Amino acid sequence: MSTQSPVQVTFGGISTEYSNKGFTHESLSVTKTATMANGSALVAAGTEAALADVALVTQVIDDPAIDAVADGDTALVSVAVRGCIFNTAAINYSDAGAFVPANATLLNAALNIYK
Repeated sequence: MSTQSPVQVTFGGISTEYSNKGFTHESLSVTKTATMANGSALVAAGTEAALADVALVTQVIDDPAIDAVADGDTALVSVAVRGCIFNTAAINYSDAGAFVPANATLLNAALNIYK
């Protein structure tokens, strides 16, 4: 029997006095779409970003549990927001396209770095 391990969206983050991702992550209620998954880029409204919206991305889903949510259902998920070391290959959009860190204006302003 094969096992599937979730994609690692963040490699780490800034160390703070807060514990358990208290600085780098937040909880967000999202409505699951057919293209939404762990690593989906989101805009401030909490909706999935298209490739053309890269400058407006403010958070990335960092919660493998989203993959088990049915399309159209609402779920509370963990999103990476600030001070994160992102796995660039794991960030995705509602349409095709590779994540380009230099174009992620709002995400870059939140002290994030990319590998």
